[in-house]
Amino acid sequence: MASQRPLVDLRFRVNTLSWARQLQGFAKDELPFAASYSLNGVVFAARDALRDEAKKVFDRPADFTVRNAFGYTRARLNGDMTARIYIRDRQSAYYAFQIRGGTRVPGNIGPGQTWLFMPVAEELVDPASGGLRRNVLRGLSRRAAPKGKGTSVHRTTRARDAKRRGVFFTPLWGTQGIWERPERTKATGPRRRGVRQVHNLSAPRLLVAAYPQEEYRRPRFDFQGIVRKAHEDLPIRFDEAVRQRLGRILSDRGLSGR
Repeated sequence: MASQRPLVDLRFRVNTLSWARQLQGFAKDELPFAASYSLNGVVFAARDALRDEAKKVFDRPADFTVRNAFGYTRARLNGDMTARIYIRDRQSAYYAFQIRGGTRVPGNIGPGQTWLFMPVAEELVDPASGGLRRNVLRGLSRRAAPKGKGTSVHRTTRARDAKRRGVFFTPLWGTQGIWERPERTKATGPRRRGVRQVHNLSAPRLLVAAYPQEEYRRPRFDFQGIVRKAHEDLPIRFDEAVRQRLGRILSDRGLSGR
């Protein structure tokens, strides 16, 4: 009896050694690239999320506290395979209280050694940092000093200050700060006892508010939580990068094991 043979007999063989050599090269050359690509992607995502959160935490924040606050270092193929995200030194003093809480006292950050000063008048706000413009507090202190007291100033500075409204440092309407004196009418005649010759045309204007201290009881900026959430996407980013690199190699070689 004749042996039964299949009508069609197709056999396939894969050169596993060739594939193994290709995968070894892939692990050596492509996996580090995929790792650095995914790590840097996590850093950039964390930076963007931190900026978005800063806009919610701070009131009308300037670029100093948002765009320029967060630094990073990339993972490098030929160096340290570590990506890093951090808050820059100057901004850290401001973020420390929003991250850890605590009591801010004079001398921690900003000008002033006895009071915490916060600009209220828009012309005194530094657009870069959101705080007081440089040397503003010194000028206001000079103008608020009684005549004949305080540090000596150049006659040009004295003449310029004389053209401005006077300022004074006092609690007014429940707010301690530096106030600008109201605009007044000119005297209607020679000074006479008991007769008011000058009238106010406006109310005193608050220029700079002053606080003895500020409590940060509830931290509002979860730096670690934001970065940790961005880091959760690392496996997904890495898998996607590996698939893209492997797919490119297989496409270039025509899906062949030769």
